Amino acid sequence: MAAAGPNPYAQQTVLSPAAALHEVGDPFVWSPKPVEVVAGSTGELTLHLEIPETCEIYRDRLSVRVLDAPGLEAGEAVIPDATHTKTFDEHEYGTLRDNAQIKVPFTAVGDLTGVQVVKLELTHQGCRGGLCYPEVVQQREALVRIVPTTHD
Repeated sequence: MAAAGPNPYAQQTVLSPAAALHEVGDPFVWSPKPVEVVAGSTGELTLHLEIPETCEIYRDRLSVRVLDAPGLEAGEAVIPDATHTKTFDEHEYGTLRDNAQIKVPFTAVGDLTGVQVVKLELTHQGCRGGLCYPEVVQQREALVRIVPTTHD
């Protein structure tokens, strides 16, 4: 009987989900777009979420929360409906597989004008094939320029 060779898997390290995310990187990219609005009127902040071709985001694990918005009253974020369904453990989950546009409506209130920094908390969880990434919570800033009203 021939002796068995060394086990090639004996030295492998199994990574936790957080460590795996650190190793591979988060494939999902948020890009807030600057916007301009006249004082006293309403506008819409657009957040572009890039979802790579081989990935998907769980719709119910996607959220946007406004942390600070000087001179603005922000409404609830409008997130697109799921475009696909993924089944796991006999449960169905709605997912987004294409890039998404999340809209945050707002009203410019008071006399504050100029460029305002809106602080946002963005949360998402997605997967690629059989690999599910842990939930990611990150903060981003978006710029809103509030211009004075003109009186003719």
